[in-house]
Amino acid sequence: MKKAKTKALYRIVCALTAALLALPFAACRLNNGAQADVSPVTPEATEPADYAASVTELPEETGYAAEMTEAPAETEAPTEAATELPTEEATEAPEDTPAPTAAGTKAPTEAPTAAPSAAPTAVPTRAPTAAPTPGPTPAPTATPRPTGTPATTATPRPTSAPTAAPTALPTHAPLTEAERMRLVNFDNRLPEGYVPRDMVPMISIFGSICVCRNNNGLIQYEVGVQLKKLFRAAAEAGISTKYRVHDAYRSQEYQWSLWNNKLKQDPHYGDDPYNNPVGVMPGNASEHCAGLAVDICSVAHPACNAAFANTTEGKWLINNAHRFGFIFRYQANKTHITGVKFEPWHFRYVGVEAAAAIRASGLCLEEYLAQTPAPTATPTPRPTAGPTATPTPTPRPTAGPTAGPTPTPTPRPTAGPTATPTPTPRPTAGPTATPTPRP
Repeated sequence: MKKAKTKALYRIVCALTAALLALPFAACRLNNGAQADVSPVTPEATEPADYAASVTELPEETGYAAEMTEAPAETEAPTEAATELPTEEATEAPEDTPAPTAAGTKAPTEAPTAAPSAAPTAVPTRAPTAAPTPGPTPAPTATPRPTGTPATTATPRPTSAPTAAPTALPTHAPLTEAERMRLVNFDNRLPEGYVPRDMVPMISIFGSICVCRNNNGLIQYEVGVQLKKLFRAAAEAGISTKYRVHDAYRSQEYQWSLWNNKLKQDPHYGDDPYNNPVGVMPGNASEHCAGLAVDICSVAHPACNAAFANTTEGKWLINNAHRFGFIFRYQANKTHITGVKFEPWHFRYVGVEAAAAIRASGLCLEEYLAQTPAPTATPTPRPTAGPTATPTPTPRPTAGPTAGPTPTPTPRPTAGPTATPTPTPRPTAGPTATPTPRP
């Protein structure tokens, strides 16, 4: 039994030796691109019992075929040993088992099984790995040695951003009594280029409480605040439809364009407004340009016409506007005084107290102010960005030194009265002695 195992191991070693001898040739063939030459060493192409024979049957395509045929010669000893194995094992087998059983089964089973199991397993697994030619080994990259610890840079502390000074909210001074009660009509016109103060976009006040024809249209701040209260009260009173602000402030330029369009249609338009009332006022005679008038209709009735007076929202507006400082300005029975047609959508702001008094009197604004003179309206200057300081002219420096005070001339001392020199009398010649004649 021990000798049989030794022979079996010998056959396995021989088979492995043959396989290892065949590997260099297979590697060479792979390098030359002959893919088909690998087939003899694959498990599918090699029969386990005839492995040595399959190696000798390689096709002679290259010069090393002779070397491959010589390799099996070294493996002939194992082949003969394999043939003699059944006889010896059959002779020695009776020591452990009966002779018929050992001769018939044991020798053929161990010898053929050990040889094929070792040969196919070693050859197909190692051949593919040895075939590819190893590429150039990359040179190892030298790992840089860490230098000294880098000095840490001090991270600057974030400085707090300067806090912006809060923007002061605009302050809205209330209108004066003179501004609220200002009469504007054909006979009382605004200054050319007049612009009321505290004008703001309508959307900034109303929000969604009403609908504006132009959200960016302007309205005087106090007028807008009071109108918003009116709309909120209408909703609380059960007015289901929202009011619609058609117009509030208009510039004089825009109002003049409306007036000129009427004149193109009728050159005599506005010649006699008190007998033939108009629907459009000149640019300097409109309450819209003063910032005190609002044209109001509704979403259900968006047109500004006489029919608005018969709607539920129109009636409520006419009967309740005075509670918030507005009067129904142009009534049907006052056209001969106002010079304007019946306009149930036009409301004028005068303040809560004056509106209640005017409604109670049944008068129009012209009649009311005739009985109760309105305070004189002081023209409001247009708001400027800030008080403009009048620059004081700086005297230009002169090139020469500045002359000091003019010295008072010191009077020179006058000489005293000059003495008139007394003429020195010239000495006259004495009397000449008359010579006495000699005797």
